[in-house]
Amino acid sequence: MLKEAKVVVIGSIGVGKSSITIRFVSNQFNDFMDSTLGAVFFDKVHHYGGKSIKYQFWDTAGQEKYKAIARIYYKDSKVAVVVYDVNSRESFNAMKSWITELKENGPKNLGN
Repeated sequence: MLKEAKVVVIGSIGVGKSSITIRFVSNQFNDFMDSTLGAVFFDKVHHYGGKSIKYQFWDTAGQEKYKAIARIYYKDSKVAVVVYDVNSRESFNAMKSWITELKENGPKNLGN
């Protein structure tokens, strides 16, 4: 039986959410990516130890105006990846608000 895991990828604009997701899903890397508008869906079946998991990635936009939209992707998530840019103290500091947002709007067992 194929298990599924919904993964939300969240964080500020320009921190590399799409780059990380595409790297995991297709093992590709682009030096430049346009900003995500709303959210983008990717999926990948990963085989490990005789088991298979279908990851359903929701790469969300980091712009403030899309933050309310991102909340709908938290529903039924099993995993959240909070991304920040190591060269940006601002994106690191913003992680607290992303995690709070996730705890308030995501599944009760996510982010605890």
